[in-house]
Amino acid sequence: MNTTHNTETTSNNAHPPRVCSPRGCGPRGDAGPRFWGYGGYFARPVNIEETADAYVLSLYAAGLDKSRLRVSVQGDVLAIRYEASQDGDITRKFTRREQRHGSFEREFALNGKVQIDAIAASYSEGTLTVRLPKTPEAMLPEHQVPVQ
Repeated sequence: MNTTHNTETTSNNAHPPRVCSPRGCGPRGDAGPRFWGYGGYFARPVNIEETADAYVLSLYAAGLDKSRLRVSVQGDVLAIRYEASQDGDITRKFTRREQRHGSFEREFALNGKVQIDAIAASYSEGTLTVRLPKTPEAMLPEHQVPVQ
């Protein structure tokens, strides 16, 4: 599973077109963890744990409204999106602000290793957890090839 595209905005700017190449999908067609966003490089932190039967993705989302989180799969790409309220911070005046709150999108290539119909997501204690069950093919044991 590869990280393919990350964007985070604090406005309603349109997202850049997604470009796909043999190396993956992303704003420039690159695969791998590329952190890209409007006005700089940043992304919501994500941990991906591999267990015997699944990948478990944990996205740090403290302070976000659970009803605005969207998890979807299109083709072989998992997308996590958040649409921030446009009126929430207008009336607030910060003397210091270290945590960004805004709309964001994260995309991950599943590489045919996940049972798409069995994906489950939950939100608890500021963390979005997405359980991605492996396909039977992805659970096959690794075969060691001797080097001669």
